[in-house]
Amino acid sequence: MHLGPILRALMRHRTRMVLIALEVALTLAIVVNCVNMILEERRVMQRPSGLPEESIFAILVSPFDFDPSDPEAVMADRWADVRVLEEVPGVIAATVTNAVPLSGGGSATGRKPEDFEGDSMTTPYFLVGESGLEVLDLELVAGRSFVPADFELPDDRRPLIVNRAWAETLFGTDDVIGKVVTEGSGENRNEIIGLVDQMASAWPQSSVWNQAVLWPDHVISPQSPYYYILARVDPDQVDLMAERIPEALMAHREDREILVGTLAETRSDTFSSSSRLVQSLSAVAILLVFVTCLGIAGLTSFSVTERVGQIGTRRALGATRGQIVAQFLVENWIVTTIGLAFGIVFAYALAWGLGEAADVPHLQFWQVALGAVALWIVGQLSSLAPALRGARVPPVVATRAA
Repeated sequence: MHLGPILRALMRHRTRMVLIALEVALTLAIVVNCVNMILEERRVMQRPSGLPEESIFAILVSPFDFDPSDPEAVMADRWADVRVLEEVPGVIAATVTNAVPLSGGGSATGRKPEDFEGDSMTTPYFLVGESGLEVLDLELVAGRSFVPADFELPDDRRPLIVNRAWAETLFGTDDVIGKVVTEGSGENRNEIIGLVDQMASAWPQSSVWNQAVLWPDHVISPQSPYYYILARVDPDQVDLMAERIPEALMAHREDREILVGTLAETRSDTFSSSSRLVQSLSAVAILLVFVTCLGIAGLTSFSVTERVGQIGTRRALGATRGQIVAQFLVENWIVTTIGLAFGIVFAYALAWGLGEAADVPHLQFWQVALGAVALWIVGQLSSLAPALRGARVPPVVATRAA
């Protein structure tokens, strides 16, 4: 097949060619970046927590009548709730805490190795009782768990149980048992007594998503009217626990509101905006590809209708149906390829702009290459039906139409 007549035909309708090529370019640039953002959001959404999310309940208790004047009485009431829950059939362990893993809101402090002159590192932490490890279903890989004596120490001397990611970030190793960390002023000194493998922080979308420290404490925000309890239950009784837990707590004391949900539900709530973003980006990508396919098919269909006489002449001179189809596919291939070439440039330019504005990760070459190939194939398929329609026109009818 000679390319000269094809190129001349395209140049006679250069406006149409430019518009379709531009549509293909913009589609590639936007779709590839949408897919890149979708993959990043999904990667963050699927980060492992190291916790049995389906069988740990986060319980928010909000009393109607709250008196903060007696902190000891406040905390006595809260730990009484824990004892009530531990008597509920199916509850394995429970503890009052200051924050809920994966919730998007928690507590953090600055800590650094003793005698280290640099800045402190952000340290997400959870305040727990003696059963903290059991509630979170965490196994020690080194060191020991909390004992009652740890809770009697002053706040600035209480020992810590840390996870491996935090230890390796702070010390460059997980051999941290017996090491001491301090805050920025150097006044607080906390010895690391235990190491667990993996545990998510309260901020699953942050840079410290996989770093967490457990702090022993029985006095947790006594000035706050609401408080959190974490309870791990029998995995086979999760559905029953969603009813038993609030019933038991309300039977113990009625003048309050109780909200109950698993950590799996907490994760879902935290990532609800990310889920909507993924759905929106997916819809945009699909819509753009669909519109581009319609544009390519429309252009080919219009060309077929416009050149019925030319097709008839070629058929009368011996051109086969396959050659007619090939002519239109080659024309579309040229236009699509030009559009894809510009689209690759646009894609990287858009990715750079998004990276500067919203910290979107860099495009990978395979993403752009796969997007270009996929769009090229889709473009060819879009032009196939009208090309086949043109090839089916009988030569005599086409000649009369000319």
